[in-house]
Amino acid sequence: MLLTAHHASDNIETLLMNFFKGTGIKGLQGILPKTKNKITIVRPFLFAQKAALLHYAKENKLPFREDSSNASDKYTRNYFRNKLLPAIQRVYPGAEANLLHNLQRFNDVAILYNMQIEEIKRKLITVNNEETHIPVLRLLKTPAMPTVLFEIVKNYGFAATQLPEIIKLPSPRTVKRSWEYNWYIIFVTPVNNRIFLIFFSF
Repeated sequence: MLLTAHHASDNIETLLMNFFKGTGIKGLQGILPKTKNKITIVRPFLFAQKAALLHYAKENKLPFREDSSNASDKYTRNYFRNKLLPAIQRVYPGAEANLLHNLQRFNDVAILYNMQIEEIKRKLITVNNEETHIPVLRLLKTPAMPTVLFEIVKNYGFAATQLPEIIKLPSPRTVKRSWEYNWYIIFVTPVNNRIFLIFFSF
């Protein structure tokens, strides 16, 4: 297990950077309190803003070190920290507190969003051997179809920029390949004239 010193101010910066980069609902969750990959990373200070932690350290004579690179605005995070956020705070003094509240709301939204996406995928997707089949007409009638389709195709390595090509629904037997993985999409018309999106791999 690894503990990091990420704090609430880091989280606000991450939220804003992700918002402007266009990372979607997942990015708006900011820095998660706990993540697990090869090792478990826990961030116990996300509840506290940087100023409060610095005050506590000085009050209790706790030694700490700040990286000198934090003062350089050539790094994106530092520009948000040193320039953008102070400018926003001058216009909206409660901005940081509001952003922290929004982080919690976005986390709740992400939970509900993922639950709904999984339910829609369960109704749409049929797995046949190593192929994934999706009926196109049913997909087209799905609310927020582009978002749902992206949540499906991203698992096969397709990028968001490829989504318009997929949505165009080209003629049967047209094949699209994912950029990241060796997955393909093929549009086929079975005997009953129903058109399916089929994901398969070589």
